[in-house]
Amino acid sequence: MVIGDGNRLRGSNISLGPLTISTTRGGPGALVALAVLVLAIVALAVYGGVRAIGVGDSPGRGSGTASRQDTGGEGGAAGASADGSDNSLAGGRIRPVLKDRDVVKSVLPGLDAVPGGWTQESAPKVLEAGASRCRTDQPSVLFCGEAEYQDPSTNNVVEFEVYALSSVSAAQSAYRSARGDAPPSMALPALGDESHAFGGQDGSSGKTVMSVVRFGSVVVGVTYRIEAVDWTEAFGGDHLEVLTRMLVDRVRQACEGQAPTARAVL
Repeated sequence: MVIGDGNRLRGSNISLGPLTISTTRGGPGALVALAVLVLAIVALAVYGGVRAIGVGDSPGRGSGTASRQDTGGEGGAAGASADGSDNSLAGGRIRPVLKDRDVVKSVLPGLDAVPGGWTQESAPKVLEAGASRCRTDQPSVLFCGEAEYQDPSTNNVVEFEVYALSSVSAAQSAYRSARGDAPPSMALPALGDESHAFGGQDGSSGKTVMSVVRFGSVVVGVTYRIEAVDWTEAFGGDHLEVLTRMLVDRVRQACEGQAPTARAVL
């Protein structure tokens, strides 16, 4: 009698490869027990492998990398802000609240980030909420910052503003307040989570174009005052886009725990 390939039953002996079992009174029972044990070990090995693969490939698990910024209120769950609002965005992303004054200041571009040859009209500075120079009545503003530069070759001036708020919902409200009812009159690609651009006549000597962008719980604005001799729709729109994109990229870098390094080249 042959039991599998290479396994044989001869007389009172059963050969399973190199293993020989004598068919004594307890022999058949021992064989059955051995077979059950082997099957159990194989089943456990297969189940363990499947479990290991299942855990490793689970799409719901993150990489574990943490930002150096807080993602919520003290003692709260991730994604919860200081005022209890949820900072979670579509796709499970979480945008941190910028609670550190120095981090907010680093978002504002220095001379190394604006186009070459530009001069500093107002150095980057950050004010805490409640300061009279924070041009907003939003109660959830943690910090506001601004910086201003001039292009001496054209006398064009650009002002950058940053508002760090306590939650995404507060930033949404601040964004709506900043853009007001002005219809978008400038072409601006979608930037951040919400963006808007518009222009207006600045007396008879020039024109001013402005952009407002919300990135998570941060709202930024760029005001670009252009001398009339330089004004064209393409010139103003292209420059406004480049300057706004640079500022939004610096916000994104700060929210990801990086030192903001984005620069603008016109």
